[in-house]
Amino acid sequence: SDVVCRAEIINSASPRTDPSNWSVRVIAGTGVSGYVNGDGSVAQFNSLSGIDFGALDDTIYVTEKAYDKVRRLRRTGSDPKDPTHWDVTLLAGASGTTSTSGFVDGTGTSARFDLPEDLCVGLTGDIYVADFRNHAIRVVSPAGVVTTLTGDGTAGFNDDSSGSAAIFNEPNAVEVDDAGYVYVIDFSNASLRRVSPVVGETKTVLGGGLTTPDGLGSETYFSNARGIALLPGGAAMISNANTLVRLERIVDTPAR
Repeated sequence: SDVVCRAEIINSASPRTDPSNWSVRVIAGTGVSGYVNGDGSVAQFNSLSGIDFGALDDTIYVTEKAYDKVRRLRRTGSDPKDPTHWDVTLLAGASGTTSTSGFVDGTGTSARFDLPEDLCVGLTGDIYVADFRNHAIRVVSPAGVVTTLTGDGTAGFNDDSSGSAAIFNEPNAVEVDDAGYVYVIDFSNASLRRVSPVVGETKTVLGGGLTTPDGLGSETYFSNARGIALLPGGAAMISNANTLVRLERIVDTPAR
């Protein structure tokens, strides 16, 4: 329905598992597909896919894959449930109501994406984007400056210590851990990759096995991984087809 919603607990003393204890409000979007900036009551989107909250600046970021954009929601008033207290703007990607896909680094409207599926906000406020059809991980600064962290637009598979020669095949989900490393669901390679936020060093954490999502990292196999969440203790939860997979480190050491 191309809207951004806010959900909050009504009574903190009542169970969080009770659906009647949640209040859900639309804070941006009219329910009609389109491209309109402005306050949340009039803003329009087309095919929202990824969303994350920037804790450093109280901002919500979303990927809009049909129009190949990254949009930003900033709260301008005191009531977070009121759509008129949110302002929607374009952060990066071509302006307008039609898709202008491409693979171009740049600032604001000069940058280009190709089906950005997901994003997450890093520790320093930079936004990491899984650029699906560009087979790359892009970085967007809070000022809208877009650079490529790893991947070169070529579909394939390759790990690389510097990131410049790393290759992905349709990355579709990203998440950042408490040390700043970026974890990527590499969809068509059926694997989980880890990328250094500094040099783009890319390693395969798991995937490449034959038949099962259970086992050691090199033994596991994904058939349809769509999302990832990192837990405080270092474990990861991955949605894989009709299952939920938990990834845990066997040896808990400071080494990353």
